[in-house]
Amino acid sequence: MQFTGTVTHALEVKSGEKKAGGTWTSQDFVMSDMAAQYPKSIVFTVWGDKIALIEGEQCTVHLEGKAEEYNGKWYNKLQAWKKEGSAAPAQAAAPSTGGTLSKKAPTAEQWAKCIATVDGDSQDPGNANIEKFKKAFELTDAQVAELQSKLLPF
Repeated sequence: MQFTGTVTHALEVKSGEKKAGGTWTSQDFVMSDMAAQYPKSIVFTVWGDKIALIEGEQCTVHLEGKAEEYNGKWYNKLQAWKKEGSAAPAQAAAPSTGGTLSKKAPTAEQWAKCIATVDGDSQDPGNANIEKFKKAFELTDAQVAELQSKLLPF
């Protein structure tokens, strides 16, 4: 199954420990096709870092659907396994200084959580948390500086 549209929301990254050791990550995305006569939106999951998506990106995703039962109720799940035809997102979606991001641009909400963690940790003046954030999103120093100038409340 395929869906073509624009990524409208990149939801919070989830992670945990595998039973056999190691870690896992997943992230849900909302994609909308507003060009159709009757606009449609879907939510789907990307496991690991197989597919890089950012808000505002226009593309086609290939999806696998399955149903799961939980406590007597059935739920549909869509998982993306491939992306095609990526078009550049809106300028506001990603920092412009220092080139493009190799994964996905952090959202303002993710950056705010990083800063809140920095401000709330008296043991760490902030550099370690910002370095972790920088590494997770593969940001350059210039991109971090741009995010700080645009998204910090002071």
